[in-house]
Amino acid sequence: MIDATHPNCTRRVPMWLAIGDIVQERGGNNALGAVVGVAAHGTGRFVLVDIPGTGLRPMPPDELTVAARRPAPASTARGLVALSALVMAVVGTYVSCLSAQQAGAGWLLTFLSGYGAFTAVVTAHRGLQRITGPRRFRV
Repeated sequence: MIDATHPNCTRRVPMWLAIGDIVQERGGNNALGAVVGVAAHGTGRFVLVDIPGTGLRPMPPDELTVAARRPAPASTARGLVALSALVMAVVGTYVSCLSAQQAGAGWLLTFLSGYGAFTAVVTAHRGLQRITGPRRFRV
């Protein structure tokens, strides 16, 4: 497997970068900087990197190595959405299991019904997180 961040990479493999990722230049200068944007130019795309003490520098993505990813900041709203999704999943599991039991299902079908209800709510929550989460740009 050829890694896009490997110095001996012979083919161009696109990277996914987000605002705030920490990158390092591959040349002789080993300065670390934060990604602040992506700029299109006539010759291609450049990543704008904020290097402390130097300022903004446009760099081609081929000369960058990802040093660290910026984690999504935990906010109160995201925590409340996660908590409400958990509550909805537990209530959905209970209602689904109760309905399956009242319909005369065995223990296995009752368990699978509850598991399906829980999985449906958790999958919807993960989809919402992906849509509203941090964006990565292909460069």
